Amino acid sequence: MDGIDTPESKEPFYYEAIRALADMLQTRNFQIKDCHLDSTGQRHACKVSADGKDVQAELVRMGLAWDWPKYSGGRYVQQEKDAKANERSLWVNDQANRIHWEKRERF
Repeated sequence: MDGIDTPESKEPFYYEAIRALADMLQTRNFQIKDCHLDSTGQRHACKVSADGKDVQAELVRMGLAWDWPKYSGGRYVQQEKDAKANERSLWVNDQANRIHWEKRERF
């Protein structure tokens, strides 16, 4: 998804993020738009909405994804601040955050 970083398989909170995404998409009308190749040129990054709500913003707010300002333009900064302040999911796991920051260094 465009502008966020979600846990990969075998990383903390991967299954929780997948479950939350599936719940949002399963029970709502969803739309995928503005797709483009990511910086690696290997994956498509798209904006996803469910019942008019920004799915990426919801995942970040729930603490199940990080804002990636390089790609989001800071679109999810406030949701990330809220998740961090309320110690939701990823924000209570040092290993998850270490993995995320290492990814940012590579890309």
